[in-house]
Amino acid sequence: MKWIALGDGKESPLTDGQLSDLEKVRDYAQDHSTCRRVRILQHFGDNSFDPITCNRNCDNCFNPQHTQTDVTHYAKELVLLLQSGQRERTRFTVLKLVDHYTNKGPRSQSTSRMGSRNEQAVTKDFLLDIVAQLVTLKVFELNRVPGHSKHFLYLQMGRAAPRLSNGTLLIYIYFHESHVAATATTKARKRKADDRV
Repeated sequence: MKWIALGDGKESPLTDGQLSDLEKVRDYAQDHSTCRRVRILQHFGDNSFDPITCNRNCDNCFNPQHTQTDVTHYAKELVLLLQSGQRERTRFTVLKLVDHYTNKGPRSQSTSRMGSRNEQAVTKDFLLDIVAQLVTLKVFELNRVPGHSKHFLYLQMGRAAPRLSNGTLLIYIYFHESHVAATATTKARKRKADDRV
């Protein structure tokens, strides 16, 4: 949303109404549990539609097997890492933050302590999904900074960050059951291959 908020390419920022409409579209696309027809009709003021009458015609009703995963623990660690970087006057892009979390980037003492608290190895894609959710929920915001020949998008704390810190905001990611099964199968194959070596 921050990219869009920067303007329409003609140096004119979007209005609050335009941004609100874009947020509604984003929310619609990221909702993997509510009947699509219910969401569309609610947008036009009709709250009387019963999702049972959808008769499994939308993607969410047709295949409702989504696994909800609470990733609040990881989100709080990412927030602490960003705050630590801000205290040290280090700017993080999304990828730099993820690399630091997974111990792949150049590390200061405070960030290396953060990475050592991970109970299990997490994938880069998993962390990118969490960061995307944090941006969506305004825990993080993207700040556009001009460079020599291009612009950089750096993360900064958003207005919802205190809600995550005090426990009034929980962060969830939704996975389709087939994705979870495929991930488990891939991990099992890797373990089996590692055992052979």
